[in-house]
Formats: sequence, structure tokens, C-alpha cells
Amino acid sequence: MSDLEENVDKEESTLNEKPALTLGQFFKQCRQKQEVTLEQIVISTKINHTQLSLLETDKLDKLPNRTYVLGYIKSYSKALGVDYQESLKYFDYTCKLLSLYKDEKEVDQDVVLRSHTSPSNYILKHVIKLSLVLIIAVAAFMVYKKSFKGSIVKKVNIESQKITAQTPLQKEHINQVIQDSSVAQQSVADENEQQIVDVEKNVEVPVDAQQKKEDAATLEAKRLAEAVKIEEAKKLAEAKKLAETKKLAEAKKLAEAKKLAEAKKLKEDKTEVKDKKAEKQKEIRFYKARRGLLSTIDIPASEKQYMPVYQTLDFAGIQDVFVNAVLGNTWMTYKIDDDQVRKMLLNKGKTLRLKGEEIRTFFGNINAAKVFYNNSLVVPNSKSGVKSLIFPPENQPKYFLPLFIFNEDGTVLTSDEYIEAKESNL
Repeated sequence: MSDLEENVDKEESTLNEKPALTLGQFFKQCRQKQEVTLEQIVISTKINHTQLSLLETDKLDKLPNRTYVLGYIKSYSKALGVDYQESLKYFDYTCKLLSLYKDEKEVDQDVVLRSHTSPSNYILKHVIKLSLVLIIAVAAFMVYKKSFKGSIVKKVNIESQKITAQTPLQKEHINQVIQDSSVAQQSVADENEQQIVDVEKNVEVPVDAQQKKEDAATLEAKRLAEAVKIEEAKKLAEAKKLAETKKLAEAKKLAEAKKLAEAKKLKEDKTEVKDKKAEKQKEIRFYKARRGLLSTIDIPASEKQYMPVYQTLDFAGIQDVFVNAVLGNTWMTYKIDDDQVRKMLLNKGKTLRLKGEEIRTFFGNINAAKVFYNNSLVVPNSKSGVKSLIFPPENQPKYFLPLFIFNEDGTVLTSDEYIEAKESNL
């Protein structure tokens, strides 16, 4: 009896033993003893939670066919470190209780062979099969190559015999044709050379003297006419060139005049802008910021929806300003502590949060926004929508209004920077 048959007999004798537990109870008991959760088994076996739950509750009829169930049992046994043969004993007992898999084979032949045959023997078997296929293919190729080569050699030898039989006759005929062609070409070359010599010796037929005289006069008249025509064309070209030169000079002069006019106008415009700028600077009047610019109230319940979620903040020495453009766009210019002046357009629906020890702000269309300061609502009190605010309020008397000066080149200065620069130029 072979080793395979002995293993199968052992398996059958093991399966005939009647255990006291079903397969699901057995697995669940082993898992709980090891303090392993079903989720951990799912991760280890890569079998989904539903399938493992059905296995543990002995609902084998809701699982796929017997082959899949055996695969589940093998993976579950390996995850718990339980002997697979022992698990099969419980599986067989459960199947008898539930009257399952009566019409199916116990195990697929290939599955049995793989489970009872060592991996090295199984691999060796397939390697031998593959080697036999390769040997047969190589032998067939060598036979085909040998027969194909013999047919080619035979064909070449037959053609060589045909050429050898006619070679002497063809060679004599070709030599005769080449000789006749050389003689004919030499004859034509001699005739052409003789004609060239005759032309060089100016061999002419005698012509009447009167005819010669008339022909000479005609040629002279033609020569003079051509000379006149060339002279007239030359004068016309010179006149055209002169006209183009004159036109180019006039165009250049006109361009220079236009350039001078534009430069003059640009200079006048710059002077006008400079004068306007100087006049504008003279018109700027500064006044001390008064107390009461900033007015706040407790946030009404209806306004709390516009507040940020981060309301818990340590305000010791820190100013917290939150702007929400609720009703429309709001133009803002602001300076935080010693940072540079910034300006921006806060679009409708957008928010901005400013934090620092001191914050200077200038709003355009402030009535379209909700401004919160240290968890209080700022009351704008601005009919025009333009508002300057200084945080904290006690720093207001330190500064002059307007808080910011907007230059034509797009730069922005604070009022104190502008006043300092103007005083230094005096």
C-alpha cells in the first residue's frame, strides 16, 4: 500500500470517530480559549466576517460548495494552530447532523493529491512534464531544419549545371558586341571632331559685299537703340530712387516731429500730475483719533451664527478681530503690530481673522460685514460705510486720521509714516 493510500485510510478512520461538538462549536471554543476575536481571524485568513460567522454558527448550507468550505476550515485551523485532520472530524460530524453534501465527492482528486503529496514531489512532477515537452519540441525542430537544408542545396546544384553548359557561347557573343560598339563610337567621335575644326577655321560661304554693308548698318542701329533704351532706364531708376529718398526723408522728419510732440505732451502731463499730487498733499488734513471710534456690544443670539467656532481664547494682551463679509464685499486695509501694511478685498461669504497686540484697520463698505472683537460685536456707526478702527481702544489717541495714505503708485503709508516723511523733507 502506498503512502497516499495509508494517509487516506488514516483520514477516513479519523473522520469515523464521533466528536461531542459541531464544527462551529469546536472553532468558537478554540478561539475563545486563545482569547482571539473573530475580527482577528478575518485579518489572518482574509475571509470576510459573514462567511466566518456562518462557519461558527454551523450554517454550512449558506456557504458555497464543499470545496470552498474545506478551504475555509483549513485557513481557520491554521490561524488557530489546530490540526486540520481534527477539524475535518468535526466537519464530517456536523455534515451528518445537518445531512449536507451527500451528493458531492468528499474531496477533489487534485486537492487530495496536493494535500498528501510533499511540495517537492509535486514540483518535480511538473518539472519532468515540462522537460519532456521541451525535448520533443527541440527534436522536431532539428528534423525539420535538416530536411529544409537538403532541399536548398539540391536546388542550387541543379541551377549551377545549367549555367555551365551555356557559358562559353554567351561569352564569345558578348565580346563581339562590345567590339562592334567601340568601332561605331570611334567613327562618330571622328566626325564630330572634324566639324569642330571646320568651325574654328571660320569656313564661310562667300557673301555679297552690299549685303554685308546692310547687315552691319542694321546691327549698329540695333546697338544704338539698345544703348538709348538702357540710358533711359538708368535715368528712370535714378529718378525713382531720388523720389523714394525724398519721401523717406519727409517721413523721417514727420516722425521726429511727432516724437517731439509726444515728448512735449508727456512732459506736460507729468508736470500736471506732479502739480496735482503736490496740491493733493497740501490738501491732506490730519486730526487726532478721538475716543469712541470703537463701540461694542454683547453678541445677540441672532448674530452668533456668524462667529467662528474658536471662541475660547486667552485675550491677555492679544487683540482678536474676526471679520465676516455676510452681506457683500468689504474693502480692508490693516496693519498688525510692526508688520507691513496690507490691503485686500474680502469677498462676500469669506472671513478674515486678525490677531496681535495692536491692530489698525480701515474698512470700505463695513456695513456689509460683521466685525467681532474679543467675543463682542462691533457697532460700525457709519452712514458712508467707511470706518477706521484701532484695537485696543485705549491706543486711539496715539494716531492721526486718516490712518492710511494711498499713493498713486499703489503703495500705502500709515499716517505717522507719511507725517514723518513730510517733516524730514522740510
